[in-house]
Amino acid sequence: APVEIGLLLVEEVEEGGECADREREEERRNVLEVKRVSDRVMSLKLEIEGVMLNVVSGYAPQVGCELEEKERFWSELDEVIESIPMGERVVIVADFNGHVGEGNTGDEEVMGKFGVKERNLEGQTVVDFARRMDMAVVNTYFQEREEHTGRQHPM
Repeated sequence: APVEIGLLLVEEVEEGGECADREREEERRNVLEVKRVSDRVMSLKLEIEGVMLNVVSGYAPQVGCELEEKERFWSELDEVIESIPMGERVVIVADFNGHVGEGNTGDEEVMGKFGVKERNLEGQTVVDFARRMDMAVVNTYFQEREEHTGRQHPM
């Protein structure tokens, strides 16, 4: 059965009333750990209905950045993923600053065919990472509606 996440508080806002305080406290108890690895990588461990869920957030260096900075980002991301115990769920939410490209010939196991533009080096790194970690580039399995394609870095 799918796990439902009711509310994830990232930022507290002022709400009145005892009921809101109880709900906020209950949601805080679901957060087991928050790790800030660097300015570019952090993770959040939640327990929701007995399921351990790790949410990893990343912001890859842009295309013009130094290779050393890019390698450091991928190394940090690898370390975070490898530190998660087997059997726990993992979701990575990141701006990888790359294009995995249209089509998926040869990469069907890790991506759909609805990427955007030509694959660049950074996009190939994303595909290689997904393959190595037995994950998928999920947003490539769905075709974006035309009004949503104005993003600067679609994958």
